Amino acid sequence: TFSACLGKMLRVLFVLALVVVAEGKLAITWENCGKPGWAGNVTSLSWKPEHPVEGQNITVTAHINVTEEIQKGGHYEMKLSFDQIPLFQHKGPACGYSHIKLPDMGGSVVLHGLTCPAKPGLHVVRNYFEVSTATPPGNAASQFTFYDPKGKPVSCSKVNVKVSYSDERHRL
Repeated sequence: TFSACLGKMLRVLFVLALVVVAEGKLAITWENCGKPGWAGNVTSLSWKPEHPVEGQNITVTAHINVTEEIQKGGHYEMKLSFDQIPLFQHKGPACGYSHIKLPDMGGSVVLHGLTCPAKPGLHVVRNYFEVSTATPPGNAASQFTFYDPKGKPVSCSKVNVKVSYSDERHRL
């Protein structure tokens, strides 16, 4: 049924930034989608374990170059899609801690935003993803955009994860 398929798709989303699968093929790419002149840009993104497996938690580390002080009071917007179908959106505070539970047993995300006010310079932010054990094949994508207290974009990053299998066990 559509509901069952949607549930499987939601589970993969926190594949989002990096999910992975045992005995499957995984291709992960990321990009800084910020614009010139924004106050912060992601300069690198990495995850551990380097080769995660289905059901294993993932730590994602972002290095963010801040060019002007970022004040408390801003927010982030997180958008998740699967095979280009929007599935989940969430807003939360740009500074500090957020714990996001995904619907339909899709896992969860712990975001540790900047410590604000964030002075100009390089900042390291670590986030944690609890990954579901039911990951269907397809393309998962996430976008995180951060805004200052006045609603001006500060930073943006996109992560794309392509999950494929050589066997039939995860086909919808």
